[in-house]
Amino acid sequence: MRELAREISKLEAFGALIEHLKAGEVVSAGGLWGSSFAPLLVALADTLARRLVVVCSSAEETEGTLEDLSLIHISEPTRPLY
Repeated sequence: MRELAREISKLEAFGALIEHLKAGEVVSAGGLWGSSFAPLLVALADTLARRLVVVCSSAEETEGTLEDLSLIHISEPTRPLY
């Protein structure tokens, strides 16, 4: 998943997202397929070097996101669980 996060951070749209966040704007990312939300969160956290607030639309989406992020934590136990 780390490699996927690195690839996401190379995308032009990702750069635009970072610029909006650095300008203090609220952003949203919708329409992401499957587990692609978790590597996006990792890429954002790594690039911004800060914690993120994530709001999910349902309990099921929250559980899925936490499960995906926990896979990153298992593979990198020194990395904080988001």
